[in-house]
Amino acid sequence: MSVFSKRHRRAIAAGQLDVGLDKRLRGRMWRLMLNHNESFTYQPSSTDNWTETTDFMEQTRLGLLAVNGLSALRINGTKVDLKRWLAECPGEEVLDAAELFYLQLEDGSRAAYSTDLNRMLGEEDAAWRMLDGQFVLLDTVFVHEQFVASSQETLHSVRFEGAAQEILSAQHDLADQDMRGAVHNAGKSFESAMKAALGEEGHLAAKRLIESLQAAGWLDGLPEGLRGGFASQVMLALPWMRNYMGGHGQGRDEQPLPEPYARLALGLAAVFDEFIVGLAIERDSSLAKGPDQRSASAEDVPVDGSDFVLFPAGSGDDDIPF
Repeated sequence: MSVFSKRHRRAIAAGQLDVGLDKRLRGRMWRLMLNHNESFTYQPSSTDNWTETTDFMEQTRLGLLAVNGLSALRINGTKVDLKRWLAECPGEEVLDAAELFYLQLEDGSRAAYSTDLNRMLGEEDAAWRMLDGQFVLLDTVFVHEQFVASSQETLHSVRFEGAAQEILSAQHDLADQDMRGAVHNAGKSFESAMKAALGEEGHLAAKRLIESLQAAGWLDGLPEGLRGGFASQVMLALPWMRNYMGGHGQGRDEQPLPEPYARLALGLAAVFDEFIVGLAIERDSSLAKGPDQRSASAEDVPVDGSDFVLFPAGSGDDDIPF
């Protein structure tokens, strides 16, 4: 089951969280998955040459059955297909389906799917965004929306996966009320972004990474007289917070860290990461994809209430034996 499900289902069950996906958004998400859907052939048994053809949508349906321990998707006791399920199931199940569909895609296609999905969620004023294949709730965890919705594809294309995962960890720490953990992971994300930009590996202090960026000309967009001050006064702000406010181990006298400081660290990490990615794109314009390379999205097809016309379950809704 997804990180979303593990961390938020308790709040949903307690009535503290409403996923809130309306009919129009569900329809657009269905059409988006159709636009990214592909069929493929596989060999169920290695002992013969018999093959079957399936697609990502069917594998998503089977994934929903598996994670929920079901033999069929049902609404009010009636077997339904995936389309009707997404139209009427609880909102958290729609998000699970979107995450499971992401896992079906090839690595090179995942970024385009999540970028299209995040753009759609923003257009529909939804409170969720997908980051590294997992949903993050913007209403309860501050995150720089431009970083999440627009830069995710760039993060993967320039191999900033580590920075993306650590900022996701920081968001989860904040949701779990682990304020020092959030500061720690926010600082790690910024350091990982700098290491990825420089092509460095291993443990390097943030100050050294910043100095390396400056020495390599990454800050040459500023007048020479401002570069040192920018590096020491601006870019060291988050590393300072990580050193003095992040993590644990201060003994019995450790003081609780107020939530606004953890939110500040997370916000700084998101903005600093986006800043580093932006500099990377400027230094190598080949990393930036043009409009002609973007995949088709659900917004290319008009959507209205008829997207979810109810119809009898088809052959794809037969019970699957355990």
